[in-house]
Amino acid sequence: MTEAEFGRHFVDFLINEKGYPKGSILLEASLADSRGEFRRYIADLILLDTDFNNYLALIEFKGRIKRATKDSLLQVKTYLSVLDKPNLPAYLVIPKDENENIVDFRIYILDENDWKEIEKEDFPHYETLRSKNQADEKKEFKDIKESKQNEVKKKKELITATAWSTLASLLVGIITAIFISTKIFFSDNTSTPSTAITCCDSLEISQQKLSFKISSLEKSLLDLKMEDSLIKADGNTIQLSSLDGRIKNVENLLNQSPERLLKVQELTFQIQELKAEIGHEKELSDNKLTNLKDRIDQLTIWTSGLIITIIGSIIGFAVNAFRKS
Repeated sequence: MTEAEFGRHFVDFLINEKGYPKGSILLEASLADSRGEFRRYIADLILLDTDFNNYLALIEFKGRIKRATKDSLLQVKTYLSVLDKPNLPAYLVIPKDENENIVDFRIYILDENDWKEIEKEDFPHYETLRSKNQADEKKEFKDIKESKQNEVKKKKELITATAWSTLASLLVGIITAIFISTKIFFSDNTSTPSTAITCCDSLEISQQKLSFKISSLEKSLLDLKMEDSLIKADGNTIQLSSLDGRIKNVENLLNQSPERLLKVQELTFQIQELKAEIGHEKELSDNKLTNLKDRIDQLTIWTSGLIITIIGSIIGFAVNAFRKS
């Protein structure tokens, strides 16, 4: 008996004993595999649900008993993969014995990776298999829906957590920026910046030295002038009472010691030079302090702009994240 004749006997069994309509039975079903290299397979029998256009079961016939279960296992799995229905019920039908005069068969159901024999009475009726298929589809749809909901929920939780962490980072950044600005940029403007003090220490020392020299020279000049305005007599100094007498005495003293006049002039010239040098150093110090202040102001502007840009980006990201969630 050929497999085609054996298959027709099984179809009669389905129609007469299990209530399958003829329209639900598809013999020699052609299966096209478009994955990778195109191939075409022929399945012995596919049971259909014509009302809902669903597959109900896949059935493979083998005319010989020997090695039928082993040879058909990979074949049926290939068919299920092509149909993209890995959980579709699959059956193997083989003759009960190879006697051509007796038409009887054994039925196996695919159980994970092996065949499991069942009784003929246990083969499902059409309505039973149809209801089971609908229930499986509902369960599969429900599982898919729950899986998607869980995935969406995890994404929402991730986005919300990211948004909260972003806002926390933003808050820390704002507090840090305020603290730094208070310490550096918003301190007392009347006080000299530490950088200015550091860079101008040498100038202040030089100025102090020059001021000390000027004070010494002025004191020496004052002593000379005091000596010019005093007359020594009998170990005691007497202040001139009149301008004429003072001028006369000064002239006498200058006539007696002309070197003193030269010394006074030299001291006066040195004082003028020192004053000019101090003025120049002070001007340089003021210019350096002005340049330093301009640089600090520019740094403040650039830093503030960068901070504002970062804060705006973070706020935009957080707002979008909360909208998505």
